[in-house]
Amino acid sequence: DHAVGGVQAGGREFEDEVNAALLAQALAHHRQGNFAEAERGYAAVVKADARNFTAHHLLGTVKLQQGRFAEALACFDRAVGAKPDFADAHGSRGLALCNLQRFQEAVSSFDKTLKLKPRAPDVLAHRGLALYYLKKPDAALAGLARGWRSSRKVDLKPETRQAVVKLL
Repeated sequence: DHAVGGVQAGGREFEDEVNAALLAQALAHHRQGNFAEAERGYAAVVKADARNFTAHHLLGTVKLQQGRFAEALACFDRAVGAKPDFADAHGSRGLALCNLQRFQEAVSSFDKTLKLKPRAPDVLAHRGLALYYLKKPDAALAGLARGWRSSRKVDLKPETRQAVVKLL
């Protein structure tokens, strides 16, 4: 091990710095729509630090955006395993499950998200859509109404608006 800039190379602090830099670089690629580079970066962080729940979540997000739902679900499961109270990972897990047509499991994931993050209108809308596919339209609409009441000023993402239109 060598000391670099006052940080012991090979030590935990140095590894954390390197992983943070890799994660930031991968996130920049992701934001630019360069999914292949983003995926490589997130995978490198996960390989170096299997406990990095953020990298697992972002890797799953890239895979979800590419329609690789089963792979995305595995990443979200690892993120939740590393940090059980990570609300966004539970919500993303629900999205992957919806895309895999595993709607009951998706509802459970969305419920976990809402326990951790009660004001999440997008999650309420996606939960409602899952309930609709489970042939529970009344429950779907009731949940959706709860979402509107809790945050009327929030602009929903376009895909969430589409989910709402399907319910109506």
